Amino acid sequence: MLKNTALLNKLDWIKRMNPLTMGAIARYKGCAYTGIRLGYVAHIEPKMIPHIEFFIKNGVEVHVAPCVPCIKDTESFEYLKSIGAMIYGVNSTNWEELNLAWSQILQANANYLFDMGGGIIAEAIKYNTPILAAAEATSSGISKISQLRPPFPVFDWNNIPLKNLMHNRYETGSGIWFAFRNLTGLDPCRMKIGVLGFGMVGQSVASTARGLGARVYVHDIDPVRNLAAASEGYFTDNLETIMANVDVIVTATGMINALNIDSIAMAKNNVIILNAGHDNREINLNGANFKNDVLPQVSLFTTKEGKEFYLLANGLLLNLAAGGGSAVNTFDLCTALMTEVISYILTSGKDQPMGLHPTPQFLVDNILKGVINELNLN
Repeated sequence: MLKNTALLNKLDWIKRMNPLTMGAIARYKGCAYTGIRLGYVAHIEPKMIPHIEFFIKNGVEVHVAPCVPCIKDTESFEYLKSIGAMIYGVNSTNWEELNLAWSQILQANANYLFDMGGGIIAEAIKYNTPILAAAEATSSGISKISQLRPPFPVFDWNNIPLKNLMHNRYETGSGIWFAFRNLTGLDPCRMKIGVLGFGMVGQSVASTARGLGARVYVHDIDPVRNLAAASEGYFTDNLETIMANVDVIVTATGMINALNIDSIAMAKNNVIILNAGHDNREINLNGANFKNDVLPQVSLFTTKEGKEFYLLANGLLLNLAAGGGSAVNTFDLCTALMTEVISYILTSGKDQPMGLHPTPQFLVDNILKGVINELNLN
């Protein structure tokens, strides 16, 4: 095992502050998972380690890779390697390199997949890899997989209300604005902030910004979501008008090329741009000119017309690239669900029909019991 005292202390703290995850681990303590090779593609950082470590110690051969390029916690990967995980693509700087890492996991005969973003599941479908069962954790990934007709069961745990509502809606926004202030030294208070996308993540980003005193503008290509935003009191308008008036733009669409240089050219001079979605490809900078890094992870660009704008963390998911991700205590819900979902796909989940499935409710109920006890609602 890697002797990194600071990381070991952090892992001990995480375990102490994660009663739901540790409860889920305890439920499956007697299980022996044999003959299992799990491809695990996710945002790897210390909060993910306890449940991955549990499966390794219980016989699972775990193959780990990042789910996006350029975001990495080297210490976490080194620790996982030291306890027996196979590691791929840690230093990937682009999507082509990351696709290669996922392909290497499949070539190592992984027979189960746990994914964030749908990337490795899509690769397995493309190359007809004999996967027994898989699970996906993001809205963009579920959208991708639903169009591919997977020839093995895939379980959607993104749309479990406990995850989609609690994590996406109520937790992501605080991490985004914590990272924003950490990088820029700026407070959202009194700033005009535009949020592109009013799904659960966009709602979280918008409501947290408003709670911090910002004036929040929302744009979504779905008119019903725009109506929902207006019903909650947000300013809504077309993209051109919002871009021309706000100080900060946040992408939260889950779409590739949600914001491009033509849209940025409509913005005020010195607008700050950041991403709260899974994929850094939401922001397309083709045609922009890089000038310099004015602060760590705060880059100054110009449009061809000479308008200046700032990009945070190279358009990567900001709370992970610059803020340490979600808080230890709130992310406990997610890692507890991960433990339940992975255990399920490694056992009875593989016996379900091919295609996309909702995650069984009894797995959620296991977690809810702990939540109810924690909140003294029973």
